[in-house]
Amino acid sequence: MVLICLVQYNYLVRVVFPINSKDLWGSLAKTKKQSFIDAEKRMLEDSFSAPINSDVYYKNFDYATEYVGWFYDDSSERKYEQRKFLQPSPNDSSLRQGDYIHWGNHTWICLGMDTQYDYKLQGMIYQCLDYTMNWIDENGFHSFPFYSESKVLRDPLSDGRAIPIVEDTMEAYVQKNEETISIFENLRFAFGARTIFQVIQNIDYYIDNTIKLVLKKDEARPEDDFVNHIAMNTNIEIPIEPTNTNGIVGIQKQLIGKVLVDGVEDISKTLTWSSSDTNIATVNLSGLLTFVSIGTCSITANYNGVINSIIVECISVPILDIEYILSPSTNKITVGENIDFNVEKYIDGILTPTVFSVVDLTLATGYVFTQTGDNVFNIKNIEDDNLDIVLEFSEGVNTFEKTYRLRMW
Repeated sequence: MVLICLVQYNYLVRVVFPINSKDLWGSLAKTKKQSFIDAEKRMLEDSFSAPINSDVYYKNFDYATEYVGWFYDDSSERKYEQRKFLQPSPNDSSLRQGDYIHWGNHTWICLGMDTQYDYKLQGMIYQCLDYTMNWIDENGFHSFPFYSESKVLRDPLSDGRAIPIVEDTMEAYVQKNEETISIFENLRFAFGARTIFQVIQNIDYYIDNTIKLVLKKDEARPEDDFVNHIAMNTNIEIPIEPTNTNGIVGIQKQLIGKVLVDGVEDISKTLTWSSSDTNIATVNLSGLLTFVSIGTCSITANYNGVINSIIVECISVPILDIEYILSPSTNKITVGENIDFNVEKYIDGILTPTVFSVVDLTLATGYVFTQTGDNVFNIKNIEDDNLDIVLEFSEGVNTFEKTYRLRMW
């Protein structure tokens, strides 16, 4: 008997896959902190995808572009109603200091930014006052929202009741842009029913995209406008001539407007014209007025928000000189004659295209009447030696008649 032993040998085979430097670096760079950041970013994106968790807002008076963000209060126990925190949706890096934020029926201004993580920017926004900063300079009318905190002092002579005294200075913050950079020292602003503040310092260099203004109370002047909240700084006037005008339908009149800066005409400035009712009167870019129908409306000249208006009245419809001319001019047609006629309409001596229909009202024998085309007709006298025929010409609601004599000779 032969005993055969089978011996099985097991070999350990190690397969090595090559790894490139990018994969190696990625495995090392994926720290716990980065993993936490990635997870937080994904959670934020998921949360913002649900509209119930976020609000829509607009920026810088552009109401056509919507943004989505979180609005929340400070985590401290003391709440500050005029301040909120805004966190835009992840990966939206467009928010910056100085931006005006339109949310919650108010306008806010962003005065601080936390940019530690680009996927979760945080802006500190402050609610602007109900008043706007309005001023007029050589470039026209300007109006911007602003934020200001009331400064309050305590009366040192009070008996402990801490009676507040409002300080006569104010700090205001506005966005830095092409218009607000024209706010200069000594510029005056009107607030409330009788309060004037004057700029004593313009600080436009240490807060990004923002101007800080330091203002001090000033005396009101008779020419200050507290209805429109415009303090008198630069005086711009727009006289219009004639100041009051009327006309009839179809008549045109030239209006002349000027821009006076502190009493001196500036011919480099351009006016825009408009009508409050173009069904009554229209006005073109150069101030040419055209009366359209009976009624009254106002015509306004505008220089960058500084306006002046006049009242114009269209008092009647013009009496037009309307003439109907038939050619040839003869009204006698003898036996055997065959004549083609044409009718035309003239208004105030000007040929006006129109269409007439011609009808024979006589309807007798001995002649033939035919309308051969628009405004063209033919009369052929076959044998009538003493007959008057009447033709009626109609143009819409307007009609007239013409008599032709049929004779022997």
